[in-house]
Amino acid sequence: KQWPKWLAWAEYWYNTNYHASLKTTPFEALYGRTPPVLVRGDTSLSTVDEVNKLTAERNIMLRELQEQLLRAQDLTRNQANKHRREVEYEVGDMVFLKIQPYKLKKLAKRLNQKLSPRYYGPYEVIQRIRVMAYKLKLPDDTIVHPVFHVSLLKKAVTPNVEPQPLPTCMNEDWYLEPTPEEAMDTRRNEYGEVEVLVKWKDLPAFENSWEVADKLRQEFPRFLIEVNESFEGAGIDSYARVCKRTHRQRGVDMH
Repeated sequence: KQWPKWLAWAEYWYNTNYHASLKTTPFEALYGRTPPVLVRGDTSLSTVDEVNKLTAERNIMLRELQEQLLRAQDLTRNQANKHRREVEYEVGDMVFLKIQPYKLKKLAKRLNQKLSPRYYGPYEVIQRIRVMAYKLKLPDDTIVHPVFHVSLLKKAVTPNVEPQPLPTCMNEDWYLEPTPEEAMDTRRNEYGEVEVLVKWKDLPAFENSWEVADKLRQEFPRFLIEVNESFEGAGIDSYARVCKRTHRQRGVDMH
């Protein structure tokens, strides 16, 4: 029943303690300066009994808050350690890199989702940055920062494995910025809009997606010009039949 009157102190203690995830205190993260030092109550007795009582209660509560926060930090640290791998790599080791790039989708509705995580590489370890981080030798045209946490790495134990290159359309923030490579098919959706089945450059076939032609024209006008030139004079239905016939000849199943 007495906890409500101590909530302000609990809030103060929480916000002025170091947080591992922030690498600072919440107070300093918010205000940009170190929190003011809290002076504990004078342990010398006052001539007023009520002052002595309040001072003793505050000091006891601050001590309890500190102990509870330390206990919570220990619990969090122990839980995290259960999932950590004791793995070390040496300079020169070849490792696979597990990444889960985001799709930067301005068009199709589902492109805000993550791709499934997969391993790329292998790449050479060229430097150990910290206990849990390593720098890899990535291709020269890669714009992703080359330092990775150990949890994203897996040692390549099989020699002469076929390398899996990083997507060339991935930016430094792990977003894919693909460009359309080929129009595979067309159709009309339930709203009567023309849609184009797009093959995206440097992405596998299962990432092909139906895109509304008008939106494609806004984002990639050159692509629609090339499509129209390829099927000049053909209506949308004729264009669809041509696409389907072409893929049947190639032995490609569109459904």
